[in-house]
Amino acid sequence: MKKFFLSLFFAILFVLNTNTVSAQYSTKSFPSDSVAFFETMTDFLMQAREKEGKNYMLKDFIYDWYGGKFTEEQRKQVYEITNLMLNKKKRPFPDFYNYLYTIQQFVNSKYQTAESFATWHETLKKLLSKRNKKIFNDYLEFSSNLFYENLIYKSPTVQWASSNNNYKFEYDSLPKLVFEALDLKCYSKGDSSVIYNTSGVYYPTEKKWVGKGGKITWERAGFSRDSVWAEIDKYQILVKTPRYKIKDVTFYDLFYFEKPLKGSLEEKVLANITPQKASYPRFDSYDKRIVINNLTENVDYDGGFSLYGRKVVGKGNEEEDALILVYNKENQLLFKAASQTFIIRPEKVVSERAAITLYLGQDSIYHPGLNFKLFLDERKITLYRNYEGLTITPYYDSFHQLDMDFEFFVWKIDDPLIEFTKLVGGTKSDAHFESANYFKMERFMQIQGRNEYNPLVVIKHYVDKQDTNVFHLEDMVRLFRLSPNQVELMLVQLSTMGFVTYRFDKKQVVVKQKLIDYVLNSAGKKDYDVIAFHSDIKNESNATLSLLNFDLKIRGVKNILLSDSQQVMIFPKHGEITVKKNRDFDFAGVVRAGRFVFFGKEFDFQYNSFKVNLTNVDSTMIFAETGEIDQNNNPVIKPVKSVIENINGDLLIDNPFNKSGYKSFPEFPIFNSFKESYVYYDSRKIEGGVYHRDKFYFQLEPFTIDSLDNFTNKSLRFDGTFVSAGIFPEFDETLTLQADHSLGFIRKTPPGGYQVYGGKGTFDNKIMLSNKGLKADGKLEYLTSTSYSKQFNLYPDSLNGIASEFDIKAQESGIEYPPVTGKDVMIRWYPKKDLMITQKIENAIVMYDGISKLHGRTFLRPDGLTGRGLYEFERAEMESNLMRFKYNEFTSDTADFRLKDPEIAGELTFATKNVNAYISFEKRYGEFKSNGGGSVIEFPQNQYICYMEEFKWYMDNDDIELSAGEAEAQDASGVKLEGSQFISIHPEQDSLSFYSPKARYDVRKHIIQCNDVKYINVADAMIYPDSGLVIIDKKAKMRTLENARIVANYITQYHNMYNATVNVFGKRSYAGSAYIDYVDELDEKQTIYLQTVGVDTTGQTIANGVISDTAHFTLSPHYDYQGKVNLYGSLEELTFKGYARMKHDCEMCKPEWFSFNSAINPKEIYIPVDSNTKDISGNKLIASVLLSSDSLGAYTAFLNRKLGYSHTEMLRSTGYLYFDKNFEEYKIASRDKIQEMSFGGNYLSLNTKNCKVYGEGKINLGNNTGQVKIDAAGNIIQNTIDKETLIEALMMIDFYFNDAALEKMAKHMLEIADAEPTKTDDPTYEKGLRELLGKETADKLLAQASLYGSFKKIPSELQKSLVLNKVKFKWNQETKSYISFGKIGIGNILKEQVNRYFTGKIEIIKKRSGDVVNIYIELDPNNWYFFTYQRGMMQTISSNDEYNTIIKETKPADRKYKHQKGEQPYQFMYSTVRKKNDFLKKFDN
Repeated sequence: MKKFFLSLFFAILFVLNTNTVSAQYSTKSFPSDSVAFFETMTDFLMQAREKEGKNYMLKDFIYDWYGGKFTEEQRKQVYEITNLMLNKKKRPFPDFYNYLYTIQQFVNSKYQTAESFATWHETLKKLLSKRNKKIFNDYLEFSSNLFYENLIYKSPTVQWASSNNNYKFEYDSLPKLVFEALDLKCYSKGDSSVIYNTSGVYYPTEKKWVGKGGKITWERAGFSRDSVWAEIDKYQILVKTPRYKIKDVTFYDLFYFEKPLKGSLEEKVLANITPQKASYPRFDSYDKRIVINNLTENVDYDGGFSLYGRKVVGKGNEEEDALILVYNKENQLLFKAASQTFIIRPEKVVSERAAITLYLGQDSIYHPGLNFKLFLDERKITLYRNYEGLTITPYYDSFHQLDMDFEFFVWKIDDPLIEFTKLVGGTKSDAHFESANYFKMERFMQIQGRNEYNPLVVIKHYVDKQDTNVFHLEDMVRLFRLSPNQVELMLVQLSTMGFVTYRFDKKQVVVKQKLIDYVLNSAGKKDYDVIAFHSDIKNESNATLSLLNFDLKIRGVKNILLSDSQQVMIFPKHGEITVKKNRDFDFAGVVRAGRFVFFGKEFDFQYNSFKVNLTNVDSTMIFAETGEIDQNNNPVIKPVKSVIENINGDLLIDNPFNKSGYKSFPEFPIFNSFKESYVYYDSRKIEGGVYHRDKFYFQLEPFTIDSLDNFTNKSLRFDGTFVSAGIFPEFDETLTLQADHSLGFIRKTPPGGYQVYGGKGTFDNKIMLSNKGLKADGKLEYLTSTSYSKQFNLYPDSLNGIASEFDIKAQESGIEYPPVTGKDVMIRWYPKKDLMITQKIENAIVMYDGISKLHGRTFLRPDGLTGRGLYEFERAEMESNLMRFKYNEFTSDTADFRLKDPEIAGELTFATKNVNAYISFEKRYGEFKSNGGGSVIEFPQNQYICYMEEFKWYMDNDDIELSAGEAEAQDASGVKLEGSQFISIHPEQDSLSFYSPKARYDVRKHIIQCNDVKYINVADAMIYPDSGLVIIDKKAKMRTLENARIVANYITQYHNMYNATVNVFGKRSYAGSAYIDYVDELDEKQTIYLQTVGVDTTGQTIANGVISDTAHFTLSPHYDYQGKVNLYGSLEELTFKGYARMKHDCEMCKPEWFSFNSAINPKEIYIPVDSNTKDISGNKLIASVLLSSDSLGAYTAFLNRKLGYSHTEMLRSTGYLYFDKNFEEYKIASRDKIQEMSFGGNYLSLNTKNCKVYGEGKINLGNNTGQVKIDAAGNIIQNTIDKETLIEALMMIDFYFNDAALEKMAKHMLEIADAEPTKTDDPTYEKGLRELLGKETADKLLAQASLYGSFKKIPSELQKSLVLNKVKFKWNQETKSYISFGKIGIGNILKEQVNRYFTGKIEIIKKRSGDVVNIYIELDPNNWYFFTYQRGMMQTISSNDEYNTIIKETKPADRKYKHQKGEQPYQFMYSTVRKKNDFLKKFDN
């Protein structure tokens, strides 16, 4: 060991000394002495790269070279190789460096022997002898990578590594590396692959690995190591790529197989592969008929097996496809999918192209190639046609004999229903189902296009000639003499149309029977049909197939053409049909056959017999010629307005062997009616639907009509019976087409007419039935009346019409009837009610002697005649809804009566409503009595109405006698009101009203005089007339009221005004003047004259007055007042808008007149004070403790002017001014604060005994401290006599600083055990918290402190650099500074709670250039902290060395605050003890 360190010392000394001569040193050879070799090698490497060579040799290689790691024999080998490398002109870097590094790894490896070392060197010697220098360099680099990272191969894209360094070097014809056991790993693109437990030989110059045995797992694909793996035997890998193949492997997959499979394996490492996306390793089985039972219940797989990463791939071969087989519970095959490739995952099986067969008994549904998916967990199969390649081919359904073109097939295997639908989220919504015998000549010609021959015909002739329908692509190429690509394109198109089946993989063509039939159809040699079902629906499946009965329900079908030659088309109800075997189908809806249209349900179409069974026809519409000709000279055809209903029959479309209509059978279509049917007239278009079908109808006998597409109108004759709901007796008739294009008839009554409505009356003449209804032309007799009309309208319950003549014969005895005559009047007869109504149209109905007339209706009944409407007399009129007429008089229980003005034509002078009337033409008068509560009497000229009990009118002289009773009303004082209520109806008086028991109406002068009026309710007031006299002139003008009394408002009666002069303009408007008394807190009265009294826009009484300065008016003993007075009816207090003045003797706050506008409660005066309060000259007044920078210092303005614009408002208060009689002081604050001092907000008071000012709330110290933020809240006491100003506050000081230093200071404070704790229930602290943080946050914190002794957590608003629980200041005018006195409570520093009192000194000096802040906190005589701030610079120092170190070691950049543009710069730095001492000395002095 001593020798080692001695050698090490001399080697380092030598290297250091050779630095001066290394530039001229040139290495010729390496000596065979270990020290000399080391020195020479060091010099050799340093000449190339001085620093790198020196560091490697002296800090790395030296320890292995002199550390006893190399044997003498090994050193010799090193000397030999290095000299050979030198002779071969190998470079110091990287060649020599790689060599030295490699031998270091060699001697440090526990697996490498001396023999391996020697073998490796022998290999180097052989490689050095070769001409190709790159081989040696590559081998050396390989060796370096091997020892450094266990890599046998490394390139920028791929690396191969051993899991251990247990290997040995050998050489036969090539250098090789032998591994007895390892895990061989390949890394590429961020991924890796492993061959576990293998062995082998690596040939580095060949970049080849020859291995034996091992295990490859599918862990990269998400399978566990013991569930899926492959065991391998002999294999080889060229390591330049991350890919290899192994022919023979034994594969295990415990999920699918109990026994292993034989096959081949391929592995490749790819980038950014997740287990879900992994596609390697890949295994392919040799056996292509492997069965996997129950992929999910009753679903098997049959085919080859491959596993590509996570994907299981089922494969077929050239002879056979792989199969997915679905069985039912009886183990019968239901479904088969055949494909060359299935991707089988744990959750689903997928194929891009699979031939599909769905078995329907002995039939099936088939498609040659679809996108197939089987979802194993959901047990669901989906088939998708992307309309590319074979997928374009339609499905063929041999059961229903349909070609089916739909996009998406969905089947839940356990569900008997299969949905044929569209892809979710796709835009396609339609599907097409076409008869297997469908043919259209247009399609046949489209296939031919412009070619000379139709390819269908060419292929059909070729099939006939070759006597086979299976061909190869080459056969078609020769047949059409086109290129293979052209022929293949044609075959694909024919395949999509269902004419051939073309397999791309085998290039095989199978000609279908459809092609043969199409050619025969085109030549008229074979019958065909035109039946197709086109489905277009958005929110449901296009079709649903039931596996229980194979019914195919198709939806979204607008129409179905059954025969284009016979014009037969179906319109299914809700677009749904149910297809049975061989194109039979059930449906409901509409069948159109020529000119007949059938509506109904339970219809079924039979394909073979080519007819429609119309089992339940609701109605039948017929189209007939109108007699008009269109522009093409063809008859105009329109629907017959009547429909035939409740038909049962069948529709024969055409000869069953002529579905194509190729031949002519003119008698088709034919309709057979099997039983009675009906025509109804209950449409709402026919008289509103009054002819209900249960009693009014025409019953048709069974009938047959052929040639439904071209019959004549005369053939529309239907024998039957007419039933008219009892209007006429039943009779037989024949329905024919009427002029209005409906089915009906025209006939005459028998001699003497028909009794109508069960004998209630008699009608004689013509009867007409059509869609216009049941009409009649003739004479109608009822009771004593006779009516004549050209058109009576007859209904089951009534009859109406316009009677050209109407008469009632007068009857004096028995049931009395007056004589009545009418011309062109409306007749309404209700036989069941025994009522006939006659109504005037233009001419009034003439009654009695012909002088009086009725403008309205009469009502004729067996018990007499009544009427309603306007009855017109010579100079009067009466209106009633019920008048009872007798021979020479009539009465009415409820009527309106109006008397015409004798002087002004067309005007009324008197009118009333709701009276009981009796009119006697014999006695010449009318008596009228109110129907309860007094009837309304109108005075149109006066624009008034009143309520009276009764009056009597004499027809010949127009005299009126009025009388009234009591009215149930009373005023606010409970005075009972008697008499009639008089109400103005003037449009601008809003129904002004009052009560009067005595009234007189001057008819000629139109004057109403009312006596004993108690009061008039106007707006919100009650106006009491002096003598109870109210006079109303024309146009509702009320004369002026003098010496009246006004009470406002009528609910609260707050205000009583007297000696009033009032003009009433309406219900909501009056004006005048009055007097009112102001009663103060001592019950002293002061009279106020209100110059104006009136009503505002809200209907409230308002009044205004003015109090002059000479009136010596006082609001109370504590306030003088001058200005305006306003009264508002809804407010109890008067509102004063003017100037008040306090009464006190404090000269420094001398009382001044100040403005306000507020309602004043004389018993408790609160006067509002705000920022707009001014003196009588318009100068702003303020209530605040202020601070000036001049000789004034601190002073108070208590509603006085601010003495300087720039003076700081330290504590300003607004709200209300209140005088506290108990303390004899004026207070200014919010009303809540004045009443309860615990409320937040600023407060200011002036004691009138000692002139001291007290304030509390947020305190503005006027600090000009830049980035040092100071917030305070507490109280200020100022003696206005000597100006002594004291402050007690909670203060928050925040500034940019090193948080670690502040935290150190906080922890130091907490270590002072004998420090006095602060009190969280201190009033200054509690109020300060509420002011600065808000009441809710502060109360939560105070509750925590009370319960736990401290806060649970410092809120963000309180996380400041320094929070002082309590600090006291006194303003020093001499030094112009705030100076603290007493102990200082430290609340918290940032997030750390301290809550301790410490001795301290704080001074805030006010300066124009910026305030100075000095803070000194003394924990005890030996421990202290000092801060001083001025003009953007914060300095600090402490007795705590750790604190000082933190400040000193703060980087300069971190000491500066990154201020925004316009902000004052700021930084902090370490201070000096001298600064601290200077401050303390100045403070103490």
